[in-house]
Amino acid sequence: MVPSRSGSARLARLLGARIRALRVEANLTQEQTAWDCDLSKAHLSQIEGGRGYPSVPVLFALAKRLGVSPADLVASDPADPRTQLLDAVRKGDRELTARALKTLDADRLSPRDKAKETSRAHRRAG
Repeated sequence: MVPSRSGSARLARLLGARIRALRVEANLTQEQTAWDCDLSKAHLSQIEGGRGYPSVPVLFALAKRLGVSPADLVASDPADPRTQLLDAVRKGDRELTARALKTLDADRLSPRDKAKETSRAHRRAG
């Protein structure tokens, strides 16, 4: 399937970039990955280039080959704290995991709660 709308095209590019990054991180070539997932190299290249979407079965096959969950593949915004948490946990990086959890915790607080937390932190520091 070829993306046609601008939002759809952006999503295809993000998903393709995510798949490519995880494949490179796993030290796999396009050819190896395509072969293992029963795809042509050209099809995988189109997916990674954002010129097409993988079907659900292909998404699951790619996730399995890359050693990640399908959720790891579709978590495509590197600035999103949830994506950062998934990456940190997958890599086994405790420091990044703690930082991502702290960011997620801060994001879920209301402005009033954030002010309370800041006030408590200042009292503890002072």
